[in-house]
Amino acid sequence: MYAFGDALLFLAVFGVVALFPTGLAIYFWRHRQIPLKKSPDQP
Repeated sequence: MYAFGDALLFLAVFGVVALFPTGLAIYFWRHRQIPLKKSPDQP
């Protein structure tokens, strides 16, 4: 029965730790995008 608790603990810790690189990836993806060039006919 300890294996079930260990598995839940592993999943919980893995899920919490996975938030950090996911957050970093979203941050850099959002802030490093190249802005789109405006076409000449738009003001």
